[in-house]
Amino acid sequence: MKTLGQEILEMAISESPVKTILVVYPGRFQPMGQHHAAVYKKLASKFGKSNTFVVTSDKVALPKSPLNFKEKYSVMKKHGITNVVQVKNPYQAQELTAKYDPETTALLFAVGKKDMMENPRFKIGIKKNGEPSYFQDYEKNKNNLLPFTQHGYLVVAPHVDIQIPGYGEMSGTTLRQVLAIADEKTFEDVMGFFDPKIYNLLKTKFSQIKNEMIESFIIKEASSIDGSKAMVDDGPRYYYGNQATYRKKTADMAERLGYQVLNYIVKDNPIEVHNTEYPSGPPLTVSFFPTGVKGADPAGTDYLKNYKGNPAYKIWQKYISKVAKSTGYKFLDFLGADVAIDSSKKEVLNKPTTLREQALTKNWWSNQFKLITEAKANTHLTHLEELILTQGEKGYKQAKSFLIELLKNLAGNSNTKINTSVKWDGAPAIFTGINPDNGQFFVGTKSVFNKVPKINYTMEDIDMNHGAAPGLAEKLKLALQYFPSLGIKNILQGDFMFDSSMVKNTNIDGKAHLSFKPNTITYAVESDSDLGKEIAAAKIGIVFHTTYESLQSGASFGADVSSLNKTRDVWFDDAFFKDSTGIVTLTVEEAKEVQSLIKKADSIKINYENLPAADLNVYLNNEIRSGQFVNNPKVSFDAFQKWYQKSRIDKRVEKLKSDKGRMKAIAAGQEQMKMFQRRRQDIINLFQVSKLLSDAKLIFVKKYNNAIYNTKHFVDDGKGGLRVTAPEGYVAVDRIGNGVKFVDRVEFSRANFQMDKGFKK
Repeated sequence: MKTLGQEILEMAISESPVKTILVVYPGRFQPMGQHHAAVYKKLASKFGKSNTFVVTSDKVALPKSPLNFKEKYSVMKKHGITNVVQVKNPYQAQELTAKYDPETTALLFAVGKKDMMENPRFKIGIKKNGEPSYFQDYEKNKNNLLPFTQHGYLVVAPHVDIQIPGYGEMSGTTLRQVLAIADEKTFEDVMGFFDPKIYNLLKTKFSQIKNEMIESFIIKEASSIDGSKAMVDDGPRYYYGNQATYRKKTADMAERLGYQVLNYIVKDNPIEVHNTEYPSGPPLTVSFFPTGVKGADPAGTDYLKNYKGNPAYKIWQKYISKVAKSTGYKFLDFLGADVAIDSSKKEVLNKPTTLREQALTKNWWSNQFKLITEAKANTHLTHLEELILTQGEKGYKQAKSFLIELLKNLAGNSNTKINTSVKWDGAPAIFTGINPDNGQFFVGTKSVFNKVPKINYTMEDIDMNHGAAPGLAEKLKLALQYFPSLGIKNILQGDFMFDSSMVKNTNIDGKAHLSFKPNTITYAVESDSDLGKEIAAAKIGIVFHTTYESLQSGASFGADVSSLNKTRDVWFDDAFFKDSTGIVTLTVEEAKEVQSLIKKADSIKINYENLPAADLNVYLNNEIRSGQFVNNPKVSFDAFQKWYQKSRIDKRVEKLKSDKGRMKAIAAGQEQMKMFQRRRQDIINLFQVSKLLSDAKLIFVKKYNNAIYNTKHFVDDGKGGLRVTAPEGYVAVDRIGNGVKFVDRVEFSRANFQMDKGFKK
């Protein structure tokens, strides 16, 4: 038998481009038993622990899948397994493969013989067109593996037979049956560990599902009558007038579904005469929450306002508990109904307002304008000169407005407040504070805004959500350990700058400095300065720049850190530009130059309709990578056409297999190129205006760079050393919260594009 080392050696000397073998062990794991854990450990021993992952979904589907991902992970961790990734489909695992290079990574799925025989999710063989199927046998191909963009491979998971006395071989079904009634000793014997929280969790979950066949009927009948996936409501709007009517109607419903009613939960006692008005009676409309129909008014049980999120759930919970009590029952567990808290947050439940009310309410117009322009989350800022690409004519007017107001601001005669903040080059972005939905302190990345948010309240949450990126996970753990002491009352977003392991002693011009490099720029401060002493003592450093009232509210650029508690463990600052020199004002010549550039841009006419804005933006970033930015608009237009031909048309054609498909793609590409020629002048004008806006912006950037900073800034010089540079750039924020980047893109962005980042996103 060949050892793993022999297998790797054979693979290495082959012509295969594969450098990494990624092993996926998929399943429901409801819950993970000792037999599952043993299988994983055998796989990890054979292929290496770092590249062997358990993948499972967050899907809850009674009766066989009562546990959500977080609950499953808590069990897996007790088995000593932390390489666990939440995926939508365990048998595709796209959320995991997205983290790996598709050209150098082979993908293996570990599947059991029994599963393949009973429910073959993977088919190995030849397609109808004669080509091999995507999935192939690992053993037959292990010496010549191909990347997962071409093939995936199946490896038979080793079978582990563990017997449960009185129940037979350990499986998901037998585990659920025994854990439903297990005492503490039995639990430990079966699971191989004992944890009181997990014991109570599993016993509670599984004791409510004693007979899977009956539960299956109940759940399926209640979940969907027409076979759709839509959630059903709480039941009929009105109570039946008597038992006879109730029995007849339910019997008819069961017959139409092909079922027979075996027993009735509601016994033969007469139906109580009661007040039919809510909350004594049923709600006006039937919904998961008593809010009723989304956006309608009145919508449900409350005529004054609509509810969503946690407030809605609490009201529903109180109401439905009363319904249960009226029939002589009590809810022991709501079986995951609390998922509706998060799912309802994005629902639009605003009370409609009449046109007359809008016209008469001055504040309404102001608020609406702010809501329209306010970003949900500060996860991306646009460069000033890109606004015409992202928003067309409206974007140009916005860019021009920023320049004019900054011009007035630095001249000291602006009526419109423009705040300027320094754009620190930190990474990653960290979100932290109190989640108003539950009152708990959390930390997170931009993934707190995911469709399924990754919000970390505990160290275990960080392992679960970010364990696949250890460097990121360690930064978040430091944040969770030290940030609560700051006394943050709302939610702040900031850029991670350093931890104690990143701070180095550096000699600059014969003087001792402390330096750290969170992303592209290396920051340095004099060791004996007050700032240097603070950084030397700190465990973590962060610059806060954005504020949120909640994770559903819009971003408010700027962060007031004056009320935060000072602590040696955390160095923090806001990002507001501080002019310690008093020289950040424009000269008469500089002001005239800005005005001249704006005037030139105004004189250039552009038809923005149907321009390929997204492709033009991508191309401009390519120019920046090469160290230039539209030096000649006509030359840039010709270069854009060549780039589009190569990057868009040719690549699209290469991916197609049929001659018919290729010819069709070529014809479509030719039509697109003809359109570019017809719009040649508009595109050239667009490049020209973008360049003029950029030139005007750089006047302000250079002026800000003239101020004295407590920190010094360096970038790699390409020769193993450092060269002095300016800060990354600045963010200008207007009175209604619009933010835009002021960055010398040729200086900074090119270095950023080319740099190998030190952490996985």
